[in-house]
Amino acid sequence: MIKFVNSKMLEVTGLTAEESIGRPMVDILSPKYRSIIVDRHNRRVRGESLPDKYEAEIISQSGQIIPIEISVSVIQYDGSPATVSIVRDVRERKLAQEQLQKSEEKYSTIVEKGNDGIVILQEGEINLPIPEYKVSLVLPIKRQPGNHLLNLFLSNSDH
Repeated sequence: MIKFVNSKMLEVTGLTAEESIGRPMVDILSPKYRSIIVDRHNRRVRGESLPDKYEAEIISQSGQIIPIEISVSVIQYDGSPATVSIVRDVRERKLAQEQLQKSEEKYSTIVEKGNDGIVILQEGEINLPIPEYKVSLVLPIKRQPGNHLLNLFLSNSDH
């Protein structure tokens, strides 16, 4: 049962405070998470030790599915065990994770399928970016003014 909501929760759900307070929390949960969260709630108030943070989804008043992170603590409320849940909207974090994964996949495809050789200069060493390659190239670079990377590949007669 929802006892308190802040303005952010109202903004995310599209509900008013009057529509939220007194409403069972499961009413706004995505159906695929309802039984899981009810089970965790019941086990938690019986004293079982469960993870206090997990992800789920709620459905806004407009029908939008919103990924959330829930942090839960057991308290005493009116003489009985109850849970306090802090609900965080994680849409931006999920979007950033998806973009990062796409970027990593794109980079991996470019490196694996590309026609050009790629090396990474790191801490004064040149390393190949794909560990699966059986060839390794590590060249020490003297840190001196005017020591250009190109000089590593040119013989003395070339410059």
